[in-house]
Amino acid sequence: MNMKKYLECGCIYGKTTSLRIEVDVADPIWCDKCSYNLEMEELPLSNQLTSEINDWVALYEQSVDWESDSQMWFDDKLAEKINQKGIEITKRVKKELAVTPFLVTYKPV
Repeated sequence: MNMKKYLECGCIYGKTTSLRIEVDVADPIWCDKCSYNLEMEELPLSNQLTSEINDWVALYEQSVDWESDSQMWFDDKLAEKINQKGIEITKRVKKELAVTPFLVTYKPV
């Protein structure tokens, strides 16, 4: 795989190395500067981690009321579980991207 030095985004220069992990119904990787949703497939992540990220997104989708298109936090346990998994995933993403120029942060729900 060709190692990317940046990802294309909506920033003024059109590229970023600042990534934010933030769960959503879309790919949970965003430009940390302009909040542009980035393609997870553009990053050199393992298949196992990609699968775990997709499972995390599916867990998050359980909190969405699709009729009103809003979040429902009926209990804080689901939000806590989602955030704990997000912290673990962010650590693993940082580890897998350690030899790249990408800086990774996490934004809890």
